[in-house]
Amino acid sequence: MNDRTPASLIAEILQLDGWIDQQSAKFTEFLKPHREQIEALKNKLQEFLLANAKQEGGHPKASFSCNEGTAYLSTTTSYSIDGDKTVFLDWVLEKWDDRGDMLAIGSPYVNPVRAYMDSNEGHLPPHLKSSSITRCNVKK
Repeated sequence: MNDRTPASLIAEILQLDGWIDQQSAKFTEFLKPHREQIEALKNKLQEFLLANAKQEGGHPKASFSCNEGTAYLSTTTSYSIDGDKTVFLDWVLEKWDDRGDMLAIGSPYVNPVRAYMDSNEGHLPPHLKSSSITRCNVKK
């Protein structure tokens, strides 16, 4: 392998990636009717559960357990800001002690941090740290 050129390595990687993509597509197509059957079975089971559900807190609660396993209903809710983020932020800040835990702060956005660093001799903003990973990527 030491006598290989970068061009030959790139060509082989791209060839293998293409082959993997083709095989993955074939396998996905092969699985399609099985996944559709599973979905139909789950829908039928959900109908059964909903028909026998008890309402608790506005959500149907039902489960069915047998030797083969357990089926149950669960509800997952997610939230996002509708409209201007600053309006929500102002609303939270009005009563921080009561509402502050609604404000989730994730990772800082890359571009504003880079702009800050460009304006501040490469220094990170306070209370931030950075980490980097270097990968070899190949694409067409």
